[in-house]
Amino acid sequence: MVAGNGTDMNTGRNYDLNTDTDKVYKVFIPALGGDAALRKISQDEFLNQMSIDGFVMTGKPRYYTIFALRTLRLHPIPSTIYAPSSPTELQKLYVWKYKDPAHLTENDDITEWKIKHTPCIVAGAYCYGARFDALGDYSTTKMEYENLIVRMFHDQETDLDRPRATAYNDC
Repeated sequence: MVAGNGTDMNTGRNYDLNTDTDKVYKVFIPALGGDAALRKISQDEFLNQMSIDGFVMTGKPRYYTIFALRTLRLHPIPSTIYAPSSPTELQKLYVWKYKDPAHLTENDDITEWKIKHTPCIVAGAYCYGARFDALGDYSTTKMEYENLIVRMFHDQETDLDRPRATAYNDC
């Protein structure tokens, strides 16, 4: 992190993410202890919070938002107390992220999935079964599965662990 001086509203507020960043999962500063995790808020909430606190307010970062999929924005702007010029490992800003599937290599570990992906997995199994059995209309189940795949990769939902509902017959 870079400490802001309060004269420029973007000094220390904006950070470019790596090009292989698909989805930011957590942003935190371990040195903050119980307040280590910053809370993700929407663009509108972020602007509203800046309006309430002041656009050049400095202090302990509490909120973050992602702008244009490539810029991490913090509020308030980190002060020198929270963003020293020579930070320890615990004082650094950490960003946990998902990797863009286009940048995966054969050595990357891709075994993790989130709870929200469960409906897509269920729909895929149901679609596969419909190919070989009279469980349902194959073209409809295939379309549902493909739609869930697209939604999974382009999901902008902030609650990553909330499962999505999907229709399937439990016989």
